[in-house]
Amino acid sequence: MINKKNKQSNEVSLKFMKKEYMFSFQFVEKDFDYYYDEIFEFCERAEKETTLDKTKNNMKAEGWEKYPESLLYRLYYSRKYDDGNGALSILYDSPGNICSMAGVERHTNNIAIMAKRYYVRRKYRFMPLLSNFILGPQVEWATKKGFKVCLITVNEYQRHTVLQLFKRAQKRKAMILGDKVYPEGNIYEKMQIVPVKTFINGEYQFIIVHKIDDNYNLDYEELK
Repeated sequence: MINKKNKQSNEVSLKFMKKEYMFSFQFVEKDFDYYYDEIFEFCERAEKETTLDKTKNNMKAEGWEKYPESLLYRLYYSRKYDDGNGALSILYDSPGNICSMAGVERHTNNIAIMAKRYYVRRKYRFMPLLSNFILGPQVEWATKKGFKVCLITVNEYQRHTVLQLFKRAQKRKAMILGDKVYPEGNIYEKMQIVPVKTFINGEYQFIIVHKIDDNYNLDYEELK
């Protein structure tokens, strides 16, 4: 067991609406069991504050063992992230208190899915946490692992808000998503929104494509 006093985290700040907010960021690639209590509490709060049934199931806390779509199930039952197959971006607003997190995981040898089960607590929902802290390290992880492309999947119930936000972010007009330079330029500028639903993970979803290897042509049969 890891000593909690020895957790490796980076203090980060965000200036937003003339105020400065301090956070602690961790990118976790192993020892997920150690974070169970913190992640369970985060999911429990997220489940209570969201009004969307799909999100409630994704963030299911009590009884998560019966919800294969939940983050806790993927981490602690199917062990989707073990053996170097996934990692977590975790953002704290105080010691032990997660305010936002998302996963990045292997889909195939060429494809990684990032911003998986992304959630941000309500009080921070209008801050650009996704680009400033979450996505960059996930792209770096996928690059280091040799993936050719990163995808963000978007369900039908999210399409009108999320896809429009991404389009605005590409033009630096979506304050919620932000436009942090990471590692070079607006992280959203390279992303391409596929305008029709794609069959992936057993259902039809919209996908946002971020190519790591510009010469790689996405094989849609590989997504299934």
